[in-house]
Amino acid sequence: MGIEKRRHPRVDVDWPVTYSVEAQFVERLTNISAGGAYIQSHRPLWADTVIHLAFALPGQSTPMQVKAKVM
Repeated sequence: MGIEKRRHPRVDVDWPVTYSVEAQFVERLTNISAGGAYIQSHRPLWADTVIHLAFALPGQSTPMQVKAKVM
């Protein structure tokens, strides 16, 4: 295992997430932090691509809408 370089610790989650690039896809958000998140996707997401995410936090009915950049 390598040295952790993230500024913010990640929390494991298993939430549905909708993301859109040119089309809209539903995948799984598997961890999240103040500085990023990991989406388990069956489609390639290329570095530097800007995507739009929508996911609901536990106990919330309205999804959060965020803009993100693939690293």
